[in-house]
Amino acid sequence: MFYDKVLNTLDKDINSIEISQSTISLLSDTKYYRYFFEQLFKSADEKWIPILIEKDLLTFNRKHGDFFLPLEYIRAVLKKSHKYDEVIVELLYDWKKQLNDSELSDYNVLRISEICILLEKQYTSKTLKIMLWCLDLSDRAAHMIISEFVPYVKKLKEANADKLILRIYRNIFKLTYSEGKAFRSKEIEFIYDQYWIAEVFKEIKDIIQKNPLPYFRHLVKEYHAVLVKVYRKQKGQRRSDYSYISRPAVEKSRHNLGVSTQDTIITMLRDIIDWTDGKENSKTILGLLLKQEYPIFRRLALYLYGERFDILGHEYEKEFINQETFSNYPVNHELFEVLRKYYSKLKNPHVIDDILSKGHQGLHQDLEAKEIEHHNRIWKFKWLSAIQKNSPSAEREKEIKDLERKLGYEPEHPEFEVGYSEFRVGWDSPCTIEELASKSWLEVKQYLLEFDEKKAKSKLNYMPEFEGLRRVFENVIQQRKDDFIKHIDLFKDITLRKFYIGTIPSGLIPQESKYNPQYIIPCIEYLNWILNELAEGRLDFEETHIYQMQYGFGHFFTHIYNLNANKDNRIPKKDIDKITSLLNRFYQVAYFKLDQDLDLSNAEQSFINRILGEYWQAWLALNFIRFRATEIASIVPEFKNLLTERIGKDVFVNYLTGKYIANFYFLDKEWTLKNIDKIFPKSKKQRNLWLAAMKAFLWSRSLHDDLFDYLLPNIKKFCYEKLDEREQTALGDRIGFYYLRNKTHTNCYRDLIKQIEKCYEKNPKIFSSIIHFHVRSYSEETQAGKRIRKYIRYRYNIIKKNPKNYIDEFEAILYTYKCLPDMKYSDYLIIRKAFEKTDMNTRSLEIMELYTFFREKELFRYLIHLMEFELKGNTFPSYRSEEYKELFRVLYRSGDTYVQRRTSVLINKLGESGFYDFKDIYEEYLSGTFDSNPTPL
Repeated sequence: MFYDKVLNTLDKDINSIEISQSTISLLSDTKYYRYFFEQLFKSADEKWIPILIEKDLLTFNRKHGDFFLPLEYIRAVLKKSHKYDEVIVELLYDWKKQLNDSELSDYNVLRISEICILLEKQYTSKTLKIMLWCLDLSDRAAHMIISEFVPYVKKLKEANADKLILRIYRNIFKLTYSEGKAFRSKEIEFIYDQYWIAEVFKEIKDIIQKNPLPYFRHLVKEYHAVLVKVYRKQKGQRRSDYSYISRPAVEKSRHNLGVSTQDTIITMLRDIIDWTDGKENSKTILGLLLKQEYPIFRRLALYLYGERFDILGHEYEKEFINQETFSNYPVNHELFEVLRKYYSKLKNPHVIDDILSKGHQGLHQDLEAKEIEHHNRIWKFKWLSAIQKNSPSAEREKEIKDLERKLGYEPEHPEFEVGYSEFRVGWDSPCTIEELASKSWLEVKQYLLEFDEKKAKSKLNYMPEFEGLRRVFENVIQQRKDDFIKHIDLFKDITLRKFYIGTIPSGLIPQESKYNPQYIIPCIEYLNWILNELAEGRLDFEETHIYQMQYGFGHFFTHIYNLNANKDNRIPKKDIDKITSLLNRFYQVAYFKLDQDLDLSNAEQSFINRILGEYWQAWLALNFIRFRATEIASIVPEFKNLLTERIGKDVFVNYLTGKYIANFYFLDKEWTLKNIDKIFPKSKKQRNLWLAAMKAFLWSRSLHDDLFDYLLPNIKKFCYEKLDEREQTALGDRIGFYYLRNKTHTNCYRDLIKQIEKCYEKNPKIFSSIIHFHVRSYSEETQAGKRIRKYIRYRYNIIKKNPKNYIDEFEAILYTYKCLPDMKYSDYLIIRKAFEKTDMNTRSLEIMELYTFFREKELFRYLIHLMEFELKGNTFPSYRSEEYKELFRVLYRSGDTYVQRRTSVLINKLGESGFYDFKDIYEEYLSGTFDSNPTPL
């Protein structure tokens, strides 16, 4: 009754839009304060704004509860009405000092910045100060708030507030520098989130175009200041920034990804140069760049000189066309581009001839005369090539050819797109897909034959390679398959060698796992041609690299395996025979020339990643493809012959049969049982083969009851092997599956459990895996239900006596408490005691349901204690955020004020550490939307 009276008092004031003294007294209680504002949220009546200000209720006074509430009301009002925009601006501005609190939630700071954006036509210096203050208030909040500046800038643009945009730019486009102690790495970073800074830059592009100079000057100043710290000037040396690492950020390039901060800042500078037009602006920017000490600014100056040559050319020619610039390696790329485009327009081209006649003046004097001469030839070749591009002459061409003859190769020059901020990965091609696709197939073949990797080699991480060209060739085949098949005989040429022969099948094979004879049959014919050439000795096996690199045959085998995965494929018998013939021929011609050393430390991946593994899996897939076509279960005769010959001798065959033992049993029961001792050999000399089969058996997906007696002795033996955690888990799953499937083998299973107990210290996770498997498979309707409960109870009674030795298994049993419906509170007390003894207080997620099941206050308090310990030191595993969300809901629903308060502190700490996933949970609690008495999870 009392509670109803209180709510009636509040509702009465809300309906009459007034605040009585009784309401003010009630609002000192957080519960009623929350209720009061929740009602205001629903109406979002702006008439309350002046009343709340007058009564000092739109404030961040702690006695009224969380700061979040008045902010939410203001936000709700702004979405409906803008009558009090100016009042809200003044209110926020006045809150500045009150909000300067180290314990202030980042969510509230973010909410203030959102309110600034919602305001209509109130984008003044005061709102900007509020936004910037929010940005500076917390480094953690800054990463959220910086994203708000994109919509904020859009609003400023609508209001033509260019001056305020420039102020934002100067405040947030700042650089910082840190040096890692471990590797002495030098890091240049933006103070705020790089992605959002780049987004703000894109948004103000049109503003910068109107007045580029202040924006450009600020970036240059910031970047120069940080370069002074990063690349300190050595005594007696000129400034150096190793600016070639930022290539090709200065120019537009397909490799210009702009990932590093340096690339991003240089790209921004270049973009402003591109947006700048007019002679005076160009001259001012060029003059600013030429005053700087570091080569990166000289490179940008050269870029600008080249882009505005028609208006800057002759006036600045001496600045760039001189011996010092020619000898400055970091700026060569941009200088090369200028000469390539404008040599014929230079006022004094004879200066370059004079420079080239003197040679490279920057060479080390301690080099021998022959080395100096060699370097000078490379240097001259480079610059003569640049001039020849724009101003060709027979005399210069003759000199270039003479230099090439003396060098013995054509050296790299800076015309290529080169470099990247740190390291480039992958392969380069001498041509693009489009360029190669534009050629006829005869021209494509000639291009492949003529490409010389050694001549294309570069010194600057750009290396057109066979592999790069091979990939382009494969793409061209994929794009023009139908046309290529008509000309495929043109490519049955052993002079292609290298990667290209194996690439042709890779290009033909469809990407999807659907049988398409239009491409598969020509592919089979081409692979048979390769085998013929190999058998006749015309094609050298090692030189082709088509097998080890998984091109050609490897791709084909994988495709056959994938065809089996698609149950809709129906392959005609004549085509099955062609595939069978190719697989059999590959065995006869190529199989024994391949490396068969299997690394058993990671047997599964070794099997999958080697072409021999793909070969045997293709054979197995072919059996099931044929079975679907004929509905006759049997092993293909050719395959059976190979298996009989290689089993017990070949580690790949033993791995295959061990992994797919049930499949072989289905295809041919008699053959499988006859050879099972060869699949799992008992001889110590064949331990390698047995181990391969057992490791493969871990990943088998189907089993058969009749195999249990044959596999049980091997499983017992395997438990003594030292297994990694992944293998222990897989073995536990296999054992648990046997237990569920084999009702008549209870005694054997009990013996197996005792065997595992003997080697528990070696492989402790086997037991916990068995428990987890049982729970995943458990159902009251199954006959196995009672046996599962009995087994878990058996293990529980063992480990609760000394849980310290069984931590993983103990955790598994806790997690599976639903399998023990008769668990009592006394069991929980044992569990809690065990946790305290074993330092298992990082298992809060695993015991969440246990606490909600019992729903005791002291249990919730203990759980919050575990949570605080787990999240101590910011070790929160973000990939489990969804589980933590549910856990926080459980704690909020506990009804315990202490637990709820501590939960809010935890969520805020996570937010301050950069984990913002729990904002909604926090706000749900504040708005009172949680069910206070939910059913157990």
